[in-house]
Amino acid sequence: MNTHCSRITASILFCLLSGQSLAEWQCSEKDYETLKNTECFTDSHTGFAGTVPDHVEAYRCLLSQVDAQEQLIKLQLEGSKPAQLYAMIALRELVPGYYQQKAEQYLSDNANIETMEGCIGGNAAVSVLFKQIDSGERVLKQYIER
Repeated sequence: MNTHCSRITASILFCLLSGQSLAEWQCSEKDYETLKNTECFTDSHTGFAGTVPDHVEAYRCLLSQVDAQEQLIKLQLEGSKPAQLYAMIALRELVPGYYQQKAEQYLSDNANIETMEGCIGGNAAVSVLFKQIDSGERVLKQYIER
């Protein structure tokens, strides 16, 4: 894998999809930990007011980093189940070979996790949520757009 080209590709993809420059994002060193430890898998905006959850802001910041690819792989390996799903959304587009290698473990994972779809909270099996990612129903662009 050509790491230098992957980093450039990730940054360009982020800017194109978000319509913003990397400098416009307010990121902190705590973003990775915020996303890694999230316990809820959500849409990009939740609640009646369409608020962006802290972990989605953290996800956006992680994606804007030069080493986003490495951080996503690390997140997929050590994050909470929701965090792993966020990583897989991005890895599907940024590192499709890696994504394919890891897909089976999610297709057969029947653990239930907390979800928030707009203003409706609930629970869903990891496998059900992953099938939405795998089918293209949940894509990176949905989480980057403000």
